[in-house]
Amino acid sequence: MSRSRLVPSVLAVALTLVGATAASAQRPDPGLGIRLLEAPASRSDDPRARSYIVDFVHPGTTFTRTFEVSNGTGRPIKADLYAGAARVQDGAFIPEERGRENALSSWMTVTPPTANLAAGARTKAQVKVAVPSGTRAGEYYGVVWAELPGVPPQGGGAAVSNRVGIRVYLAVGGGDEPPTSFKLESFTPSLDRDGRPGIDIRTCNDGRRAVDLSGELALGEGPGGVSAGPFKSETIPTLAPGQCGQVPIRLDPKLPRGPWVATVTLRSGQEAQRASATVTFPDRPGDTAAPVEANRVTDTTGGRVAVLVALLLLLALLVILFLFWRRRDSR
Repeated sequence: MSRSRLVPSVLAVALTLVGATAASAQRPDPGLGIRLLEAPASRSDDPRARSYIVDFVHPGTTFTRTFEVSNGTGRPIKADLYAGAARVQDGAFIPEERGRENALSSWMTVTPPTANLAAGARTKAQVKVAVPSGTRAGEYYGVVWAELPGVPPQGGGAAVSNRVGIRVYLAVGGGDEPPTSFKLESFTPSLDRDGRPGIDIRTCNDGRRAVDLSGELALGEGPGGVSAGPFKSETIPTLAPGQCGQVPIRLDPKLPRGPWVATVTLRSGQEAQRASATVTFPDRPGDTAAPVEANRVTDTTGGRVAVLVALLLLLALLVILFLFWRRRDSR
C-alpha cells in the first residue's frame, strides 16, 4: 500500500485494490467527510484532541467517542464504518490497508457499521474502545474510517474505493500520563534545483507520546540588518517516541544567501519548542550546506508577566498605605 498521510482532522484516500495487494493511490471523492464531535474535558485546550482521538487510559478502561459522517457527493451513498490499524514510521502516520489488524484496531468497535446517507445528509456514529486488562504500557495507533466501497469499471479493471479517517493516538499505562516532549537539534540550509532556499529542522521525540510537528521560521539579522518571515511549515511530520526526523520549511526564492539568524518555533498540541541558529544558504542550486547546531530559546514571557504582576501588587500596596497615612493625618 502506498504511504498515505492523514492531514489534520481528516484524511481522504483512494485505494486501488487488486486481489490482496494495494496499488497506487488516486484522487479521493471530495464529498465524503468525517469529523470528531467530542474530546475529553481534560484536553479542552489541546488542538490535536479536537481533530484526533488522543487519550491516555489505564488497562481495563472502556470509553466511547462520537463522530460525524457527511455526504457531499451529490448522490445517495452507503459508507462502511470501521476501525483500522496504523503505524508511525519515517516521519509519517501510516494507515494500514483494510483488513490488517493491530492491537488497537482489535479493541475498537464502530456503531453502526454502515451509514446510508442521502445527498447532503449527515449522521452520527460512535467508536467504542475497550482496552483489555493486563495490556502492556505503550502508545498504540489506529484510524476510524468511513469508506465508499469501489465499483469495478465497465470492461474490467481494479475497483477504486474512497475513504476518510480520524487518527487515534492511545497511550496505555498505569499512574500519570507519559510526558510529551521533543527537541530541535540542528538546521540544514539548502537550495533546491530551482534555487529556492529551505531549511530542514532535525527534530527528535524525547518524550513518550507521538508528536505531530508544525510551526514557523523567522529570519533576522540578515545582510544589511534585514529580516524576513515568518515562513510556515508545509508538511506535518509525525514522530513516535524515540524517533527523529526532518521538518522542512521552504522560504522566499529572492532571499540573499546570508548569514541569517534563523529562529524556529515548532508545536505539537500544547507542547512548543523554540530554537535558533546562524545559517548561510549554499551558492549553487541543488546544494545542501552542513547542519548547524540549534540553540534552544527559552520563553521568558512567563517571567516577565510574573514581574509585572509583582510590580502592580507593590504599587497597589503603596497606594493603600498612602491613603491610610493621609486619613490618619487628617484626623
